[in-house]
Amino acid sequence: MPVSRPGRLIPGVSICRVFAVRGTLLGALLLAAPGCSPNKAASVPVTSGKAPGDVLVLAVRGGLPGDDSYVTFLEPFIDVPVTARVDGVVREVRVHEGQRVAAGAVLARIEDEEQRLEVDYTAALYAQAKAELERAEKGAAGQFVSRQQLDAARAKAEASRVDLDLAKLAYARRTLRAPVAGVVWQVRAEAHRPVTAAEVLFRVTEPARLKADLLLPAALLGSVHVGDGVTLAPEGAPGEAALTGHVRLVSPIVDPATGRFKVEVEAPARQSALAGQTVRATLSGSTGSAANAPGALLPRGAYLERTDGRLFVFVVRDGVVQKVAVELGSGRPDGYEVVSGLRAGDLVCAAGRVPPAAGTAVHARLAPDTGD
Repeated sequence: MPVSRPGRLIPGVSICRVFAVRGTLLGALLLAAPGCSPNKAASVPVTSGKAPGDVLVLAVRGGLPGDDSYVTFLEPFIDVPVTARVDGVVREVRVHEGQRVAAGAVLARIEDEEQRLEVDYTAALYAQAKAELERAEKGAAGQFVSRQQLDAARAKAEASRVDLDLAKLAYARRTLRAPVAGVVWQVRAEAHRPVTAAEVLFRVTEPARLKADLLLPAALLGSVHVGDGVTLAPEGAPGEAALTGHVRLVSPIVDPATGRFKVEVEAPARQSALAGQTVRATLSGSTGSAANAPGALLPRGAYLERTDGRLFVFVVRDGVVQKVAVELGSGRPDGYEVVSGLRAGDLVCAAGRVPPAAGTAVHARLAPDTGD
């Protein structure tokens, strides 16, 4: 019946051809049915049973900085938490934030009357055991005390000494002391407030020394040495003067997952250079031959999938989706450095929804890149 509205039968077109164009399973069944010739749908391009569709993609960037520079964070070289070793109620707090303290200085005390009495009690028992041991030794010398009694007296004296040491240790743990010399930059303890074991009550740091960790490409291993100069320039603060430091530690081990090795640098602090600031570290002692080579950067917002411990992205090449294994290096504000698997210009599916299966024909549509 000829009609002009969509959704109804169209004159001169069989229902078999309509479903074949759509590429659905129902269309395939109808093609195999009597009266539906497969040759009539042979000219319709269908990939993996699905018609091409739009997918959002991001472009892999190229040309990473070629000046041996890496983004990292400054942190205090010494930053030690002070935790409560026991449960109890804080009796007094002796320091405040910003106060400089010496190593071993008292920071706070937890109520310790019971532990002090325990020390006195075990000390009296130890004194009694020592006196009995002395009498037993004199008696053994005059053969008035048997060897067995002498051994028992020695064991009792030793056990009493251990009990006294344990009591003193429990008593000492009620006093919180600074483990290192530095500045108290965090105080969480309050008088008359209960605390629990392992609770962090103070942090002591030394702001005069700063450090930063770098993850360098494996190609630079052997060209970076302890003592090499490093310049640390604050990111996003062009008015801030750069710090000059040196390489303190070079790890000889390359992480097989990232192809990177760790380098620790140290620099003296200034009043304006605070810990926690983002800096760009530039190595002055390396050859730079590997770091100067253009690299690839996977933008943030790309779809990543981890399977069996490996990382995968979905790349659109020649209009077809491919599942590609990748290795990523250091993270940057605008993305992740690519160690292997991708090259500059590759189009990777953006996050937001699961990409089509590998082998599916699609139409790539560039998504807004929010990595900058």
